[in-house]
Amino acid sequence: MMGNGKRSGCIHGSKFCRHTTVTEPARRVAEVLNKFPEVTKIANGAISGKGPSQFGIKFFQIHGGWMIKVFGAHAVQKLHVYTDNAQNTRMKLEKEFSANLR
Repeated sequence: MMGNGKRSGCIHGSKFCRHTTVTEPARRVAEVLNKFPEVTKIANGAISGKGPSQFGIKFFQIHGGWMIKVFGAHAVQKLHVYTDNAQNTRMKLEKEFSANLR
């Protein structure tokens, strides 16, 4: 628990589901997504451990948006992103993280 009453390792806001922890690389992506007006909900998914890797993102289309795998130094986290305009959301996120696409 942080001094402000919020749990550390979680993200907060009206678009975020509050059921799980978020890795630092996934937090970076989620905070950018939160600024997009077409994004309606961001749900943190499973975190799986893996060997050392560079930061990167990979898109998988789902009904209503994208499942985005966010690769970090020691873990991969899935973000389920629900949006009113899936293609625009992907295009804007790819532009923001163009050097980190997989």
